[in-house]
Amino acid sequence: MANTLQELIDRSGNTVDLLRGSKLGTYIYPAVPTEFSNWRREQKAWRHTAVL
Repeated sequence: MANTLQELIDRSGNTVDLLRGSKLGTYIYPAVPTEFSNWRREQKAWRHTAVL
């Protein structure tokens, strides 16, 4: 088991896969309203809506 974040990153070999496979889920910062729903909805909105 890794004792530090750096050890975990060094052992994983691929930081992107480590982050994508996280079991923690979305972190909601307390007392701050969410700005975006999620990445997929943002991508869909960029593709299917217009900004004036």
